[in-house]
Amino acid sequence: MQTLGLGQTTIRRSCPKIIGLLLVAIVFIALGILLIYVSLGNPERRKILFFGWLSVLFFGMCSGLVLYRLFYASKTPVIFSPTGLIDKRSFIGEIPWSAIARVSVFSTPRSSLIRLELVSYGSYRLQLSRSGKFVRSMGKLFNMDGLYISSSEIDISFPELWSLMRSYVKEFCPRALQSDN
Repeated sequence: MQTLGLGQTTIRRSCPKIIGLLLVAIVFIALGILLIYVSLGNPERRKILFFGWLSVLFFGMCSGLVLYRLFYASKTPVIFSPTGLIDKRSFIGEIPWSAIARVSVFSTPRSSLIRLELVSYGSYRLQLSRSGKFVRSMGKLFNMDGLYISSSEIDISFPELWSLMRSYVKEFCPRALQSDN
């Protein structure tokens, strides 16, 4: 993480974290292939065959995204500034602080994400990158509306990312934290 003049903070990507994500995807692809192999030739195991193919397809797409981010993505994917937030992993351009209605944490037992809710006019101006469109479509499948920011590919932990986000939001968009404790 590098803090520059004028209140800009740049966060670098983490190649070890990205490689870890790739390894997880490869394990699930291998498990999917195993399910396909076990269920071939047995009509009673159609569900197993379906989940095997689903695993191979989904984690295959995820591994493609991770490989792209490993080799071609920006080395500084997240930038906080007084005017807004840039997350090059998912968005084209900057999300102005004025476009954010609420900032909160979405947690599961294994991971946490920062959830951004945009004011209505902000959502129309937002342009998603290809990977952002893929991630957003996957989120909609699981009824996860909003924009999500993860620390899974960057060089800081989630508590550090959340602390940084809260600091910027408190300074430049305090109404977005009003319902936050």
